[in-house]
Amino acid sequence: MKSKENGWLYVLCMGIILCLAVFVIQMVGSARNVTLTTEEIKTLRGNAFPETQVREGYAPLASFILAYIVGDVEYGDGERTKGREKTERAGGDQSTGEQFGDESNDLLIEDIRRVRLGMMGITLLFVGYLGYATWWHTRRPEVVLLVLFWASFSPTLIASGRLFTLDVLTAFGMFLSVDWFARGVQTGKWVHWLGWSITTAVALLLHWSAFALIFIYTVLVLIWGMGVTPVDISWNRILVKGGVIILLIILTVGIYIGFFDQSVPWIRYIQPMLYPAEQSVYVFGNSYGEDVWWLYPVTYGLKTPLAFLVAMGVSVWFGGMSLWAARKQVSMGYVRECARNYSWELVLGGVVVGYALWLGLVRGYEGMPALLPLIPLLWILVSEAMCSLRLWNNVPAVIWILLIGGYISSALVNAPFYISYANGLTGKTYRYQAFAKENMDQGQDLKRLAQWTREKNIDTIHLDYFGAISPKTYFEKDAYTALSVTDGPQKGYVAVSVTKLHQMKEIGEHTDKHDGYWWLYWRTPDAQIGHSILIYNVTRW
Repeated sequence: MKSKENGWLYVLCMGIILCLAVFVIQMVGSARNVTLTTEEIKTLRGNAFPETQVREGYAPLASFILAYIVGDVEYGDGERTKGREKTERAGGDQSTGEQFGDESNDLLIEDIRRVRLGMMGITLLFVGYLGYATWWHTRRPEVVLLVLFWASFSPTLIASGRLFTLDVLTAFGMFLSVDWFARGVQTGKWVHWLGWSITTAVALLLHWSAFALIFIYTVLVLIWGMGVTPVDISWNRILVKGGVIILLIILTVGIYIGFFDQSVPWIRYIQPMLYPAEQSVYVFGNSYGEDVWWLYPVTYGLKTPLAFLVAMGVSVWFGGMSLWAARKQVSMGYVRECARNYSWELVLGGVVVGYALWLGLVRGYEGMPALLPLIPLLWILVSEAMCSLRLWNNVPAVIWILLIGGYISSALVNAPFYISYANGLTGKTYRYQAFAKENMDQGQDLKRLAQWTREKNIDTIHLDYFGAISPKTYFEKDAYTALSVTDGPQKGYVAVSVTKLHQMKEIGEHTDKHDGYWWLYWRTPDAQIGHSILIYNVTRW
């Protein structure tokens, strides 16, 4: 028996090492030729200009972590001169097709490589803690291995984890809060409730989207207190503990804002939570307002590997069948027993449902990165369902082999283009027609475009680029000409960012300024750079 346990521990350790090693290799290797993205420039601007950071929803603690990673930004009473200077050098409007910057961004490029490594370290720590928390709650090595497997080959996590954005940091903070809340529910110990109050305050200080967790926790506590907890529980103790915890959270957030971050009035921090920035969203040839509720489900369905979606479907199907088979045993005592034995899973499921509703109904659309806090919770739920229901006994082995192989290939085949990843439902050739901006085009492929033109011996290319950095950084003199939609048809090689192509079409349809790139819409691109920049060899129109 002991040798069997030792064997499992050996397999667990080797599996963890292998998963983390593969994950790091994918992050570091795929980040080498990624141009400074529009999301990264937002983060840098937030570090240099607090007002910009507030509009993005980042809370005060995010500023401190940003400054620590960047390393040369003064904090406290000093002015953030270096961060401001570097941010200004990167250009202003994320639209350089009509007016390129005159300055090179060499200094900023050198620094972004260093700060990206810092964010990769945080991402690796997040994945490691994800495995630890799963082990603490389940004590099942097979579940831990499955969770780390999903994480190690996740295109979304790799795409966000290798860039200097706070998407992963926000997800990490929220997962810490959920983890310690579940511990408090399971044990009822003060140390776990205290840990929950601290981690929730940290999550709130990283990004105000974590504010939704307070409402979700309130509903979960009420559900537990109104019937699924033991009948001898004291409501006075619940109220006392809840009051102390809420007080600790308020004090932590208030003290930090009041004493450490006085650059922005504290009331401004809650504005992104109540009034998100408005923007149009492009999905499959149409533009929608960000308040359309089905945008997030569609985005998740198209940018999640099909293998994981199938695993989710199989888990839900067999889980539903198991519940249906046990329907005659349902009683209040049975419900209470399930609530005690499966409190971890119930907390995860409640947070997934509650946060998804909040994203769709309250928060403005921000693409796949906004879903990142939910994705690790789904990995855990699916992994536990697969292991608890022993699905490998009910589903033929060949299907599991295909699923595992398909999930791994979803990451490896699409490397290094993780930002523009979309599953087979969109079609590989016409993937650029599905999304734009944060889901497809963040200006990440400018360097690859320059390399492509040199490899193909193209002297000059007409370029309309959506991004945060000057093309002069990578293109030699006279190797490109700035292209504007008002210039009309051009002959020769034309490169247009996916976002610019869709934006100009939308503007052309709703105004009389121009007709968009009408001479490109009917063409199939002759080449694609990372699915975010389309290249046409125009000989006629």
